[in-house]
Amino acid sequence: MAGARVRSKKAKGVARSCRATCPPHRSSSLALDRFAILRHTPGAGKVTSPYAGRSVGLHWDLLLAPAGSPRATTWRIPTDPRQWFTNPRRAFSTLVEALPPHRLLYLTYEGPVSGERGLVKRVDGGRMRVIRWDPDAIEVDLLSARRIVRLRLAQRCNQTNRWQLRVKLLGALR
Repeated sequence: MAGARVRSKKAKGVARSCRATCPPHRSSSLALDRFAILRHTPGAGKVTSPYAGRSVGLHWDLLLAPAGSPRATTWRIPTDPRQWFTNPRRAFSTLVEALPPHRLLYLTYEGPVSGERGLVKRVDGGRMRVIRWDPDAIEVDLLSARRIVRLRLAQRCNQTNRWQLRVKLLGALR
């Protein structure tokens, strides 16, 4: 693959374990793909972290779905995404947790989650433009009806489920 970085054996193991979370994406700077942000309110059934085995309260799910991917790459966001835009001149940064890929129907779905795991409500969504999609780093522009934002996700060293999310407002549309 042209431009591929050389990695140590240890780094290869990290990248390989991440591939289930980060589907391969065709490289095209002009590709428009889909995203959604869902508010997930837990129900009577347990919503647990697939990695830590702990119970999880109210959170937001970020779903990124490159065209042609059978599932949406997904992260759990612990804070309300509206905080991303409290200061439009500065980028917002937080740690997020990678989740197993979600079915594409969740890009538009609102309602109960199976197994009494609560309710999801779509709080934002639209198209995205992929700038970079590597196993350990993703950069996309999200184009919703309200705004354009740049997201950068970087996998934490040796932690397949922990990622650093950086968000920068590029422009408001309303």
